[in-house]
Amino acid sequence: MRSVIGVLDSGVGGLTVLAALERALPGAAYVYLGDTARNPYGSESAARITAMAREGLHYLLGEGATVLVIACNTITFTALDVLARETDVPCIGMPSEIPALETARHVAIAATPATIATHVHREALARRCPHVRVTETAVEGLAAAIERGDRARAAALIAAAVQGWGDVDTVLWACTHYPLVADLWQAAAPHCRWIDPAAQVAQEVVRRTDGATEPGSVRLCFTDERAAGGLRATAYAENLWEVVAISEKRGVL
Repeated sequence: MRSVIGVLDSGVGGLTVLAALERALPGAAYVYLGDTARNPYGSESAARITAMAREGLHYLLGEGATVLVIACNTITFTALDVLARETDVPCIGMPSEIPALETARHVAIAATPATIATHVHREALARRCPHVRVTETAVEGLAAAIERGDRARAAALIAAAVQGWGDVDTVLWACTHYPLVADLWQAAAPHCRWIDPAAQVAQEVVRRTDGATEPGSVRLCFTDERAAGGLRATAYAENLWEVVAISEKRGVL
């Protein structure tokens, strides 16, 4: 039986993970849910994030998901442990241990305030590579600007975020929205190496699925119309993916 992979994010950021998944496992059926009606999640409390993500996962299970991918660092590091205990299907989140960081001298972790508050990446690096310096950078409002397709605001927030990085040589995008404006990051800090863990997530999903080879499908579901601006501003605007506004069909989550 072909795998049905449910992909959950607070908005359009998880499309970066979805694209990596589709490249690695093109024979799967994908159902993507972006909770654009309540984005961003990054400044919410852990309890609120967990409650919203639970509703999203229930929706994906109702759509027949046999594997759940949490394509959001904020949800992963505040709610995944709870959510994984509530479902019988594999529930895969964003990684905390990133092997590509281990060759760095000074790493900047760029993420939402909620993800930075967990310190999960800093602690993982400290355990494995105590010689690596870590700078944690919470970029308030960037995910929301990316959702709106507001590149001017995104550029300003990124320019402010990189101030004071000094000799940072490697940056982890610990928010799946951030690679959608990779060019803005690279312009602001051209000397840095940029790490997107989406491919690492895809490898884990491949390991835990049946590896079907028949033609796959992708359906994008958003909880309101605000997805349109953000989606048009991404590299995926031309993909032949079905887009559904589920708020019109089933009620907002």
